Amino acid sequence: MWFWAICGTPLFLAHGRNGEGARSAQVPLFRLDVRALGYSPPTVHERPLSYGLPRIGSLSFCAGDEAVVSFVTHATPADLAHRGDPDNLLLPLRLRALFVDAKTGHLGTTREWPITSGKSRITCVPGGKFIVLTPDKLVLSSLEAGPSKVLQLRLSSQVALGSFDPQASPAGKYLLIESELPGGAEELFCWIDSNKLQLIRRWAEEGGTRTVSISDDGRAAVMGKGGAAYVGNPGSPPDALRLVSDRYGLNSVFVSDDALFAWSPPRGSGMGLHVLSTDGRVVLDEQLPRGEVISPLYPAVGGQRFAIAVYRGKGGSEMLDIAPHFALDRVMVYDLPSRQWIYTLSGKSQRINSISALALSPDGSLLGLIDEDGILQVYRLPVASSPPPAQ
Repeated sequence: MWFWAICGTPLFLAHGRNGEGARSAQVPLFRLDVRALGYSPPTVHERPLSYGLPRIGSLSFCAGDEAVVSFVTHATPADLAHRGDPDNLLLPLRLRALFVDAKTGHLGTTREWPITSGKSRITCVPGGKFIVLTPDKLVLSSLEAGPSKVLQLRLSSQVALGSFDPQASPAGKYLLIESELPGGAEELFCWIDSNKLQLIRRWAEEGGTRTVSISDDGRAAVMGKGGAAYVGNPGSPPDALRLVSDRYGLNSVFVSDDALFAWSPPRGSGMGLHVLSTDGRVVLDEQLPRGEVISPLYPAVGGQRFAIAVYRGKGGSEMLDIAPHFALDRVMVYDLPSRQWIYTLSGKSQRINSISALALSPDGSLLGLIDEDGILQVYRLPVASSPPPAQ
């Protein structure tokens, strides 16, 4: 269903002197070919099979002025300490990060860490720091001071056959890590303070309910039976949770402390998009046209805004069980304070067929994406207008 092109040429374009010249909302601040720097878009086998994975992708922003592209690669034989060791028939893995000036596109530095799992990632946290996420351990670090704290997880044995799904709260204050326990009947959850890199709580869930998201004020969004959405303390029993919606909880995630974004699958028409207040009010309830779906990438969140990618299908036949071909139609940014979509980036006009990463800066002023050719592009977003008058 999802196809990512694998060809391209090295490219860097800055518009105007130092990227600060005249530009429109549809013209990126820069284009940088990160594939020429080692980045590889996900393969068919690496792409998510369902909506919402991965929740932490290969692109994030640190402190608003630095874009971080991370990816897993193999070490070359020259990098191996024990090339004659028969246990090293499979090359060890490296997690590599590219730190790019988010306004000019200039590559600042690169970092690399030896890892044992291809499911490792990097996420930025408040204060300009970042966390190296692996099933074995988490490492809190910064470019200036280097590693400052390590939290052991020791999940490699179960993650090898199951899942490892870390996600951050909207502003990055907390991490929620979900992994599948051996046997597949239970999911293990870890609630972690990102700034202190401290485990707050660990719990297991089996059937009935499932924690899907966490807020910056320490509440969990939980999916209940029938797709209902609940909010409450992480790890609380179902009877201690508060019902938010009995209709839109199937894929609900925090986009602020007071709001959840949810999407419902097509039922005879288009996919539904919903913004829910945590007190139960429906702030947004609209439907995409038939044949349109949102990308499996989770919504990018930043500064009271979130962004989604919308794909449009062409061709295919339900009668012959032939899937349509999907291509990026647009990227849309929703502003929570003004309660409206404030920006739309056309995939056709930008000649982007698909994207492998999507992110918003912490202050919500920049939108970043990596297209199918491995080109990192960053766009400046408009200032939101006043909220519409109450009805």
